[in-house]
Amino acid sequence: MNRLLTYLLLLILASAAVGCAETNTTIPNTPFEINHQITCETLIEDGYRWMPGVDVIIIGKRTGDTLIGYQMDYQRELVDEENYFILDEEIIGEQIDIIMEEEEDVIPSPKEKTTEEIQEEFGKNPSEMCDGATVCWRIYQVRISKEVAAHYKENIDRGKFAILKSKYNSDIGYFDVVNISTKDTFSCIINEEKDSWYFEASISLRN
Repeated sequence: MNRLLTYLLLLILASAAVGCAETNTTIPNTPFEINHQITCETLIEDGYRWMPGVDVIIIGKRTGDTLIGYQMDYQRELVDEENYFILDEEIIGEQIDIIMEEEEDVIPSPKEKTTEEIQEEFGKNPSEMCDGATVCWRIYQVRISKEVAAHYKENIDRGKFAILKSKYNSDIGYFDVVNISTKDTFSCIINEEKDSWYFEASISLRN
């Protein structure tokens, strides 16, 4: 009996651990950490909002000199089969052409709307931005002093992170940082823009 009770207790604890892992919605605020389970809804609930001025949909939040932004990807589903009809149902053994019975009546995704339309709609109800959205990219940006910029790279904790040459850009200032624990790789750059220095770390969340 004791052995059975012990087994049941371990099973309950294991199930609870799995449940916690599946619902982890923590949003990291450090440059070299990422939660791959983050959703658009999670970000909106945490105060992230649409950031105009770029040609993709990014929702972000600024805290002091630090900006963290997440790019949304919108995959529009195919029209339901009931909206199609077969040209010739008598054709057998040949490719059957399928065309639409009528024009699609699909609400355009945010990236197909004008800036003014997005501003008006999402300003009133930010959660509407999440319809059909998945998080596909993250950027961490912090404004730093010239002195900090000169030593930022060498001050990264080598016990937790590995610093490599950039995989995609050989220009000076670009490098990759690998989180040794999670194996996530971040594309980084230290650059000067309008008399200010910035450090940026970005990572793709596409599968």
